[in-house]
Amino acid sequence: MNKIIKTSFILLVLVLSMLSTAVATDVLSEVRITSDSNDQRNPVIYGDVIVWMDERNGTWDIYSYNINTQQEFQITDHSSWQRFPDIYGDIVVWHDYRNDRYDIYGYNLRTREEFQISSDAKGQLYAAIYGDIVVWQDGRNHDDELYDIYGYNIRTREEFRIATLEHDQIRPAIYKDTVVWRDARAGIEDVYDIYGYDMRTREEFAISVGNWNKGEPAIDDNIVVWHDFRYGKWDVFGYNLRTKEEFQVTTNENTQAFAHIHGDLIVWHDYRREDWDIYGYNLRTGEVFWICTASGIQSRPKVYCNRVVWMDNRSGNYDIYMANLDFKCDTSPLGGIGEAISRFIQQIMSIFGR
Repeated sequence: MNKIIKTSFILLVLVLSMLSTAVATDVLSEVRITSDSNDQRNPVIYGDVIVWMDERNGTWDIYSYNINTQQEFQITDHSSWQRFPDIYGDIVVWHDYRNDRYDIYGYNLRTREEFQISSDAKGQLYAAIYGDIVVWQDGRNHDDELYDIYGYNIRTREEFRIATLEHDQIRPAIYKDTVVWRDARAGIEDVYDIYGYDMRTREEFAISVGNWNKGEPAIDDNIVVWHDFRYGKWDVFGYNLRTKEEFQVTTNENTQAFAHIHGDLIVWHDYRREDWDIYGYNLRTGEVFWICTASGIQSRPKVYCNRVVWMDNRSGNYDIYMANLDFKCDTSPLGGIGEAISRFIQQIMSIFGR
């Protein structure tokens, strides 16, 4: 038995040493996605598809790019503005000014069919999508420039209210049954809090409340992230919906803002080098790491698995770039190594149980 214990201990040390060498999250490669002389901005990514807003035709259109096939595809060609896309699966959504007001439209990449989602006379903007549900900020209940949060089920074609209060609710994000947004219900000038809503239980809840401003949230799984002005500058904060614990992601003395999350990776744009760059944080290891520190401005990053996209003006106008990270896209706490340790412990337990 002592021999088994000694052997097991040696194996465990070897596995942990492997883990210690896998801490760093490195950039494997960087790819320029667009090179048109006009601006391409605000990219989003899902799987192998990148989508962005594009000014090459003299107005804002929606374009996409398939990473596997390296093919670019124009989604909209209307003479008015189509801006701020989001994507989930085969569906792309955006806000659209073709009717002399902003409405929400969608496009099916598989069937190549466009469809209208909202049509109220007041503006609907900043759509976000997960599964069959699209959410957005909606001005139909207000005479001034205030907004509520509404949703729409693509499968059932049913529209529904999420948050309709006297003050502003803006910039929603969604993951499964949970919608989060910025909320000005406190009535303090220039102060937005972060609130959430469970569509399954129909319960609303506060995520971050205080007399300082908070920027637009993003959500994936149980983690919500946003940029936060509580210390007199913008930092990135997070909140675990399961444990109800808040945590600070960035502490650098300069500005970090517009955070996004997928899996165990958080990304944001960062002014620590007195120029806007792209940085990330690995929730598995607690490591802050750089993604792009090129000349010019790199901003508004989005992450999916081990790919990060952003808008970049190093060439004079804004283009879309992508970085591939040395990161295993895995939802277990320690990725593939964590699984190996788990299997190892199970095997040892089975030996001791004999």
